[in-house]
Amino acid sequence: MRERSFKLSPDKTDFITSAHGEQTRLAKELTIDLGLLNHYLHGRRWIPETILMGLCRLTDKQPSDFLVEPAEKIIAD
Repeated sequence: MRERSFKLSPDKTDFITSAHGEQTRLAKELTIDLGLLNHYLHGRRWIPETILMGLCRLTDKQPSDFLVEPAEKIIAD
């Protein structure tokens, strides 16, 4: 079975990309490459559900806080 993935909104991840060192900290906590996290945060790659849930846990946000599409928000939450 394939894992679901979602496209993040760059506007909604701006609080991460604008904070100095936040991307590095999150990448280490999520045990993924910093470049890959950067692609997820800027919407260039779809983020797997497990990574999205980890990102939510680390930022105290809900999955729908990062998404644009209404249908994706319903699925993610």
